[in-house]
Amino acid sequence: MKLQEALNTNVYIVEPNNVYKDVTYDFPNGKTITRKQPLLIDCDIKEVNLYEFICGSIDETTSPRGVAPRMHIRVNGYCDWCVESEGLIKVGGNIEEEKDCEIELWTWGTSGNYPAFVQSFETIEEAEEENFRLLYEYDFLTDDQRSTWYREDYKEAEIEASEIMEISVECFRSYNKHKALANQIKAERTEKARIEREKQGEDLKTKIREEANKIVVDEQFKQDVKKVYDELQVGENKSKGLSVAFNGLLSRNNIVKITTDYWQVFRIINAKI
Repeated sequence: MKLQEALNTNVYIVEPNNVYKDVTYDFPNGKTITRKQPLLIDCDIKEVNLYEFICGSIDETTSPRGVAPRMHIRVNGYCDWCVESEGLIKVGGNIEEEKDCEIELWTWGTSGNYPAFVQSFETIEEAEEENFRLLYEYDFLTDDQRSTWYREDYKEAEIEASEIMEISVECFRSYNKHKALANQIKAERTEKARIEREKQGEDLKTKIREEANKIVVDEQFKQDVKKVYDELQVGENKSKGLSVAFNGLLSRNNIVKITTDYWQVFRIINAKI
């Protein structure tokens, strides 16, 4: 497997998703235990880039740079570098000729505490190719922490998914079609609800501003609020004092009560002082 080949290839992976239901068991001694029982094995087929899929198996470790891939490339001793243009590399803040750089593959070692030199290269491309080869052969192909199966053909992925779900390929296709439609409807409803919530929020803000604009601030209110702050009241006492001052202002404006948001209106009025 070559690096460029993996970068230019998309594959299909099958991801089983178990759906559970809670089942309660009653015992003669009066105890009850609730367990999750598989209700349905659902499968999703996802198209992914092969390189990114392989990188999911990268062996990472702690290092002076935080959690990082154990195998890494260094240029002139720097882990941070980038290719500026053909034949030029930016290393340690300087632009240098690639032919004059020391390009090396290193490992952070056990627990990231024992960095060691692995191999040197003439070009970045050679170093990246070797780093990918080690990743593919030693990390990806031996990864037992996740499924590394992938299919190059979508129909093969459909067959695998149908076998996992123990249904025919035709049933899986029909099921997948209806699930996609259901997910689309759910997404549309979620978006519609979000837009409606935002609209309601904007409408409420408008009503709050309109209600606040009807209130005329007088000197008595300014004095009452200043008194609360001057006495350094905090917590419940502060809220109570401000509420008394605001209620007095509302009474003088012949307003029985705030119909939107009491404290939001108060903040607008208080900002006018």
